[in-house]
Amino acid sequence: MWREKAVLIACEGESLTGILHSAETPNGRGMLLIVGGPQYRAGSHRQFVEFARDMAATGTSVLRFDYRGMGDSSGPYLDFEQISKDVGAALDELVDQLPELTDICVFGLCDAASSALMFSAYDPRVTELILLNPWVRSEATEAQAVMKHYYGKRLFSGAFWRKLFSGEVKIVASMVDAFNKFRLSRATSVDSAGSKEAAKGDFRKQMLAGAQQFEGRVLLVLSGNDFTANEFEGVVSSSGQWTKCVNGWTQAKIAQANHTFSRSDWKQQLGEHARNWMNQA
Repeated sequence: MWREKAVLIACEGESLTGILHSAETPNGRGMLLIVGGPQYRAGSHRQFVEFARDMAATGTSVLRFDYRGMGDSSGPYLDFEQISKDVGAALDELVDQLPELTDICVFGLCDAASSALMFSAYDPRVTELILLNPWVRSEATEAQAVMKHYYGKRLFSGAFWRKLFSGEVKIVASMVDAFNKFRLSRATSVDSAGSKEAAKGDFRKQMLAGAQQFEGRVLLVLSGNDFTANEFEGVVSSSGQWTKCVNGWTQAKIAQANHTFSRSDWKQQLGEHARNWMNQA
């Protein structure tokens, strides 16, 4: 139902290793799968291998690759803010291998979703984005998520109160931690996050700019049991600019799923969301 082959992608004098899953009955759509770091092209519990094969079996050819310094690719390690050239080179390879493509979707989990917004949104060849649990981590967003989704839940947990009255909870340390998290959580929102961060090229600002720039279709999938997803939801709810962008996207949430959708039923639901959304084009 699909064919697989290894490809080598030239990038800035280095060699990127990729696997191309070519659909035997193509639907004209290709997908570039960006891997979040530090991770390589197979993904946690081989999730990207399975997802790519699932997409190829239904007509969408997929290229997944290691950017420089990861997996089998040469060069120094780069983090997600530095891989614009790698993403561009991989897109070139996908088009060279499958010149008949009419639509290209870029898929990313965690900071790979952040990279997709930062870089792919400006490439006219990209018509679709699938973003999973985008990474927007800062001290403030982490603290906000902890206050709402950890301390908030603990107050209504019978187990917490039993531990508290039995002396298992270190009250002073917990109060200090809660106070610090509360203080950080009151930090300025992303909308007005200040010229200092923006001057440093804050990646969250770049993500928002990409979201505002991109004119294609977007599928956002969030896990129901994941702090990274919680942080992204918090950023969106506190930012009018983010809210405007996300309201124009197709959104899905997989209840109880963790960050990498590690259970087979969660992976199956992710595949179903992706296929159904792509079929609506």
